[in-house]
Amino acid sequence: MLNANDKRIYRIKRTITLRRWALSYIMILLIPLICAIASCIFSRHIIIKETSRANRTMLLNTVKEIDNTANHMTASIESIIVNKQFTNFLSLKSGRIEYIYLLPDVVSMLSSQPFSITGIDSLIYIPEIDYLIARSTANTTMNIYNSVKYKKKTNLSYESYHSLFQSSSSDYKWFVSDSYSYSNAGLDSVVLFRSFYASEYPFASKFSANIYASVPLSKFTEMFDDPDAQNCLLIFDKEGHMIHYGAQEEQFPSIDLKSISNEINTLVVGGETYIASGAKSATSGWTFVLLVPAANYWSSTYEWTLFASTIILIAFIVGLILISLLIKFNYTPLDNMLKALGITIDQTLPANEYDLIQNTYLKVYSDYPKTNKSLM
Repeated sequence: MLNANDKRIYRIKRTITLRRWALSYIMILLIPLICAIASCIFSRHIIIKETSRANRTMLLNTVKEIDNTANHMTASIESIIVNKQFTNFLSLKSGRIEYIYLLPDVVSMLSSQPFSITGIDSLIYIPEIDYLIARSTANTTMNIYNSVKYKKKTNLSYESYHSLFQSSSSDYKWFVSDSYSYSNAGLDSVVLFRSFYASEYPFASKFSANIYASVPLSKFTEMFDDPDAQNCLLIFDKEGHMIHYGAQEEQFPSIDLKSISNEINTLVVGGETYIASGAKSATSGWTFVLLVPAANYWSSTYEWTLFASTIILIAFIVGLILISLLIKFNYTPLDNMLKALGITIDQTLPANEYDLIQNTYLKVYSDYPKTNKSLM
């Protein structure tokens, strides 16, 4: 007879076949599950990578469009300075009345400029007579200011508004402002500015001219500045100063351009993680940086992750059920054989059920001659 301790060991070993089968089936089940999980992780990585690449491609295309527009703005300024109506105006040597008389011709010239890119506006300031010439009107700075103020497109005082046009530059300069356009007054615009001095003209002139070409910034940024998605397009000038913050201005008070490469990289601002992508304009020298919250990438893959996780979980549960049924189906004949042989736990202490059957067979085989001899 077996003692209590032997019986406990026997019961453990009695089910070793079941445990081995279960372990084998589960390992077989885990192989495709692990592959599926790895595939999901890899697919998510690919989605994030391709989304980042798409954002960067869109940014590069926008910068190319800005460069193209910048070239047209430069061409528009150069076309003004060589235009016959404008040179006739500048070369006048008579009194103020004749200057004012020719202003409509200059306005007509500006309004008829053949721009292939819509949205470009031109503005000319003549310091000697304190006149602003736009594509639809020409008047003194005071009257232009009153018109803009009446339309509620500026919050500046007249002194501040007037002082904007007093600076001069012999080189082309780029900046962002909402005050160097008449038709687009009040809208943040990309402005190209250059001064032409009387001494530069190939003809005698009493006048110099500050010429401004501008285009609304929203033409380029509206696809990026999405408050709901919290995307943002940042613009830095040649010196690395941020000149446009986008829709989330209050969130980006102190970003160092040196921390952003021209490739896709991660940037932490105010505790939030952003995927940053930068590109530089060849014409203006500005650097454009697109920031997309990292959370947007996770949300874009949420449905895919949820779907894949659900499928994997269902497959695992179904697999466990099938394993249970399969083990029961395969073990039943073995269990029936043990019962048919009359094997009980008090007989021996084998490693598993097959050892029980083998020992029983060997015992019968060894007892057969004795039994046969006794019967003869």
